[in-house]
Amino acid sequence: MTKARLKTKRQKKGRSNAKKTLNKITKFIQKDLRGKIIQDLKEFRISSEADLRTSITFWLRKSILPNPRYSKYRLATELRVRRQAVGKAAKKGVDVAVQYLPTPTFTVYKPDIMIEIKENKNVVPKNLRHDIKKLKRFYKSRVCKRGFIIYLCRMKEGTDKKPVSDKELEKDASKIVGPEFKDRIIPIIINAYDNMSHAHGLLFDERWKASSDYQKKKETAAKAAATRKRRSRKSKRG
Repeated sequence: MTKARLKTKRQKKGRSNAKKTLNKITKFIQKDLRGKIIQDLKEFRISSEADLRTSITFWLRKSILPNPRYSKYRLATELRVRRQAVGKAAKKGVDVAVQYLPTPTFTVYKPDIMIEIKENKNVVPKNLRHDIKKLKRFYKSRVCKRGFIIYLCRMKEGTDKKPVSDKELEKDASKIVGPEFKDRIIPIIINAYDNMSHAHGLLFDERWKASSDYQKKKETAAKAAATRKRRSRKSKRG
């Protein structure tokens, strides 16, 4: 076998392995990662968009990208991306990206997978459209090969007095994506209340409220101290 044919064979094998790895990571994000996020929700580890990103990057690093030193892949957060070699930099970075370095001769890691993250009480169509449009632009420019929007919401009641299902929300989001980008731009919508019992949901509300914001005057100890002061003043006046 000539050197040229051997080189071509290696290149084909490299592309094949890269495609298999891409499909493996894509499958993990759609199925396993979704389950891990729900697990973290149930264990009260998420109470903000930043917590959601921490959950996503933790499970990706632990399960898919444990050691970039021995891998062609690495994980990046808030990655600044340009769609073209010459032009203005993107105003905002991509929340999370799985980057790929085909060979040591490449000078930059390519963000094959891009993930946009959102957390709101309700799914806001305007925000969803904005992220989908951004990922479409990058895909069309051949910057990324897959785009994900992971959207966490807390929608208690739908039309049937039950929490709006993830499937229903994803169906609506897929309509915004359109058939042209099916399996390329993938919305993952997680409604916290659709994934836990009513009793667990009530406790989840308490923990979310207790951990998502801090005001010293609302502390139990601070309230007790304020009450003691008021009583002390009253007793002195009496």
